[in-house]
Amino acid sequence: MQVKGGTAGKQAIVYTAAFAVSLAIGMVNLSIVFYAKDILGLAPAQVGFLAAMWCASYALVCLVSRKLHDLAPPRFLIAGSLAMMALFVFAVLAAPSALWVFPFYALFGASMALFWSPLVGWLSVGAEGGMLNRLTARFNMSWSAGAIASPYATGRLYEWRPDIPLQAGGGILLATALFVGLVSMLLPNIRSDRSHRPEHALGRKDFSTAYRFPAWIGLGATYFGMGILTTVFPLASRSEAGFSETQVGKALLVFGLCNFAGFFLLGRMKTWHFRVFPMATALSIRACAFLVLASARTLGPIAGLMAVLGFTLSMAYTASIFHGASGSLYKAKRMAIHETVISSSVVAGVLFGGMLYQAHSARAVYGIVALISGGAAVAQAVCAKKISVIGEKHWLPAGNMTE
Repeated sequence: MQVKGGTAGKQAIVYTAAFAVSLAIGMVNLSIVFYAKDILGLAPAQVGFLAAMWCASYALVCLVSRKLHDLAPPRFLIAGSLAMMALFVFAVLAAPSALWVFPFYALFGASMALFWSPLVGWLSVGAEGGMLNRLTARFNMSWSAGAIASPYATGRLYEWRPDIPLQAGGGILLATALFVGLVSMLLPNIRSDRSHRPEHALGRKDFSTAYRFPAWIGLGATYFGMGILTTVFPLASRSEAGFSETQVGKALLVFGLCNFAGFFLLGRMKTWHFRVFPMATALSIRACAFLVLASARTLGPIAGLMAVLGFTLSMAYTASIFHGASGSLYKAKRMAIHETVISSSVVAGVLFGGMLYQAHSARAVYGIVALISGGAAVAQAVCAKKISVIGEKHWLPAGNMTE
């Protein structure tokens, strides 16, 4: 059965892997914040540096590995990446001292760079317009479904025993690597897939849209804030608001649920395509949410703010994927840029946030995030003005692909 934008078998692999890996990565990344502080005895700034090493290695490999997308079939890159990620999670657990955890966690991030970009690039080959929006929306929902489950599960497992979430995350990654490898060998249409090769684009013209630039600005500002949410928020919630790990997990669960809902809604709408206003509005709302978060101290209001932050993240993320891939011949390479923007922004967020939180307070950190989000919204408005002056003409192919 052939499905526009890829075979049904390919989509089954991609969506299953997206859910499982999101679940595993969420468990690893949240639990290691607590594990590093409680078990390894690291200070908040050191925890931030640990997360920054993971993100920096991920961003670097995203940049330098883009040529691999043309040389190796995506299924090989995906399965190999997952196996290496599992290996380095188990290495973190087996580390003889805290010093060894830093390079192992960095290698975990480097390994992940060979997973995400090939996965989304492979899924979106040949898709544009409405079909591209639907494929990426389904992927985003699969990914966010894993993100929904991981925070609460991590909190519960961590309270049982601190190393259990890391063990579970590594086991899921290894099982998914085996799944991708076996299914790829068993399905003939996957074995014969050659869409990753450069000759696939011969004779075709690139119609990339300039709207990718304001989308990348919004993505960078949004994920700077995500760097704060993944490091400062869990620590500040425990020390300043007196939350347990389970309560932190509940707040992040609300974030994940609303992020999922945002992906679902955006996948069914076209009004935001090739428009800057929805992107800038989401960033402005995000800035206000961080300002309020600076004063919130109880679970109810914080959960409400997590809902707002989840919805607005879905806008920035979806806009970047859609406008980055739209009209491009080499979608995997564009996805590598998308991931590089995310990871470099998270690096900045965790480093800056960890140091500022240790020196001052979470209130100061959230205020800076609000300022950056508002400034990015202004930058997007400037981009919109320039695009209107140039006269952007985005491309959508004729036929059913635009439906």
